[in-house]
Amino acid sequence: MITDKIIGICPTYEDYDCLKVTTSKVLEFVNEMIYIDGPFHNFPLKNKVSQDNTRNFLKEFDKVHLLDAGLCYMQDKINMAFHLASKLEYKYVILLGSDEWIEGDMKKFLANLEKLYENDLNPKIIDVDFQETNPHGKWNRELKQITRVFANPTWIRARFAHWFFSLYSRETPDSSTFVQGITINHNDLLRTTERNQLMEKYQDVNVHREREIIHKIIEKQVNTSI
Repeated sequence: MITDKIIGICPTYEDYDCLKVTTSKVLEFVNEMIYIDGPFHNFPLKNKVSQDNTRNFLKEFDKVHLLDAGLCYMQDKINMAFHLASKLEYKYVILLGSDEWIEGDMKKFLANLEKLYENDLNPKIIDVDFQETNPHGKWNRELKQITRVFANPTWIRARFAHWFFSLYSRETPDSSTFVQGITINHNDLLRTTERNQLMEKYQDVNVHREREIIHKIIEKQVNTSI
């Protein structure tokens, strides 16, 4: 299932309990992984890098790159990984959380994606199937599809919010294209109750912050178009 066309990226922090389950699964589907370690703004823990077993564990894998991000927002970590993926000359990037893994057929997925290019559709931002294990989690969303794959990472940026993606110089989100073949599975129950409570405290602040930013962008677009 491994292909040299796609690399995975994963922002992480103090998340060993998840990574010890998901990392090996993910590496069955991608050629390499980039993990970006460091605290998020508004996250209750403030160590500069993970102090649990996250770093030692990830260093055991030959096909893992570990970046130190320091204190930053989620989208900053994602963009750091896009930059490295571009330098490594990967055509495709798949974005994952520490509590997520991939199922399905990656070769079939990439073949379906390549067919779109053959037909001159040239998608840059791609949706895939999504499975939520814990739909009752406070900030979990029971989605069926999610934007997680990106072509030519040199030209893609996460902007303003960790789920807001656009081509390099634009301030508006670009449209996405759904491609079948793989499913991303999300299970935050892999974390301890204590660790999940820290994540909820973080999301209590961050979700509202990101929604307010996006609301202002949409409002600006509407006013400009009038």
